[in-house]
Amino acid sequence: MIVEKQINLENDMNDCNYILKYEPQDLHWQVWEFNDITGDVSLQMRFVNKDQAIEYFDNLNIKLIDDE
Repeated sequence: MIVEKQINLENDMNDCNYILKYEPQDLHWQVWEFNDITGDVSLQMRFVNKDQAIEYFDNLNIKLIDDE
């Protein structure tokens, strides 16, 4: 697992959606944060496999939206 940056859990997660997407050029599963209020999109983390991403965010009580 490669961490791009730490997720700030102090943000109001109700305003954000977390999207899981496979990027073939990067060869990683990427988790993107989309803020519904501001419209900002930012890459949060990259994972070698899909199950790692889902498990990591499940432990944070965050449901990922699968972009497939």
